[in-house]
Amino acid sequence: MSIPENQMNALISAFNKNGLIERAKRLLALGWHLFASGGTAKHLIAAGLPVTDIADLTGLGAVLGHRVVTLQPPVHGGLLVNLSEIEQIEEILRLKWPIFQLVHVDVYPFREEMLRAGATFASILEKIDIGGPTMLKSGAKGLRITTTCLSDLDWALDQLTANGDLTFEERRRLSGKAFAFVARYYGWVAEFMSEGEYKTIVGRRVGKHKKGENAWMGPYTVYSTDSGDPLSLPDHLVQEGGIDCSFVNYCDYERILQVLTHIAANFQVNGWPMPYIAIAVKHGNPCGASFGRTAREALENMINGDTRAIHGAVVILNFMLDTVGAETLAYYNYSGPRKRILHSIIAPAIDDAAKTVLQGKEEKCRFLTHSGLAILAPFGDLTADVLDRAERIRYIRGGFITGSNYTKTFNVSNPNLVKEGAELDLIQQQTLTLGEAINMSSNSNTSTLVKDGMLIGNGVGQQDRVGGTELAIKRAKDAGHDTKGSINIQDSFFPFPDGAERAIEAGAIAILATSGSTVSDKKVRKTISDAGVTYWTLPDDEDRRFSNH
Repeated sequence: MSIPENQMNALISAFNKNGLIERAKRLLALGWHLFASGGTAKHLIAAGLPVTDIADLTGLGAVLGHRVVTLQPPVHGGLLVNLSEIEQIEEILRLKWPIFQLVHVDVYPFREEMLRAGATFASILEKIDIGGPTMLKSGAKGLRITTTCLSDLDWALDQLTANGDLTFEERRRLSGKAFAFVARYYGWVAEFMSEGEYKTIVGRRVGKHKKGENAWMGPYTVYSTDSGDPLSLPDHLVQEGGIDCSFVNYCDYERILQVLTHIAANFQVNGWPMPYIAIAVKHGNPCGASFGRTAREALENMINGDTRAIHGAVVILNFMLDTVGAETLAYYNYSGPRKRILHSIIAPAIDDAAKTVLQGKEEKCRFLTHSGLAILAPFGDLTADVLDRAERIRYIRGGFITGSNYTKTFNVSNPNLVKEGAELDLIQQQTLTLGEAINMSSNSNTSTLVKDGMLIGNGVGQQDRVGGTELAIKRAKDAGHDTKGSINIQDSFFPFPDGAERAIEAGAIAILATSGSTVSDKKVRKTISDAGVTYWTLPDDEDRRFSNH
């Protein structure tokens, strides 16, 4: 099927004109006629291309200082005419208006202007595009070939070259994308103009999966917000083996990535070279985590953290998983039948031999690669901001809540950090920052025990601080660890000395907490000082580490 020759009219209106001339030449080579608005028309004409300016089509020129150029009946009539209705086509022809089959529009950079330093209300208002989105909506409703970016225009040109036209399904997909583009654009406008009273969330489907966790939960869908984040999960996480990922799996992947990036950011802010990092989580909470000078050291210490809990865990690495690493995960410190079972493994790359080592007969282990993890490569030059700074969004019944992300890093040179007691050596400082990242990424209330670059006990989600500390100590001892010489991290302040007393009784040599208890701060400090334990604190309103509930 080919488009009738008298309908081979393309309408182009682009703020960003880079690469536009090459695409226009491709259209001309296919026999299309070009129409363009103001600046786009001048740009193409200057390149020697035959183009009809929209102002010449409408006969009105640019009205109100270019505020009204394309908002004219000849433009939208040519986009909205129903191509399956003979009477409508005849009416358009009597009016001598062109029938547009393709419309390529990008829009004024409203969001960029809104975020620009020095922008004013007036400058932002001028960047609200009306004509461009309106052409997109008309083209989308008319099921025209509607594109909003050069990559989609290139794809459409390839289809036109190969087939002479696009199918109904292909036009419908582009139309849906155009409406989503406009919805996102005007969502930003609505939020700005209403000063946050309204918010719109638009996502692009990137995956459909079979179940939430149990079969009764039914299928679920993964969407991308097209943020451009190199560490985005929907855009860069690729499953390379194992059974289908569930809804709960993706929740775990988001949580474990947050742990990894916070550990990396803590090393970065302190000026320490990036180590090998290995982390395991169960139900979103770290049950094993370590940094090391080698991949083997990081993997072994992660496993040693809690050999029971790591069974069936999700694991993430900032280095490639090879055969040696896979054998470590499968057999190191494991006395059970066959090999250790892991739920999912995420790494920058996983070689096929490693998959063979870890995969059982039922092929349940999920292998996922994430190209963005290469940013965190051991001993690499980490200059990127790896923390997730996007607004957090959470569904609640009848609506949703939004809030700022947890983007704080822990710098041992923070001038607000009060240090009491003996100095900590470099490994102890690094171990403490490892524990800080684990602690803040776990469900509150949490008490975390770390030692020698590894997690040894994590008491998560308890109703009181002393209970969390007792749980962390129990888990560490149950895993066979000597808690003497450990470092204890609390996600807030001690309301009473009892939590600190439990850590001290277990042999902790240092404690990190916040200050803020008006009743017990002095008592807690005296308890820790009398025991000869190092005590580091930051104000509670600066360092409370409640990021997950």
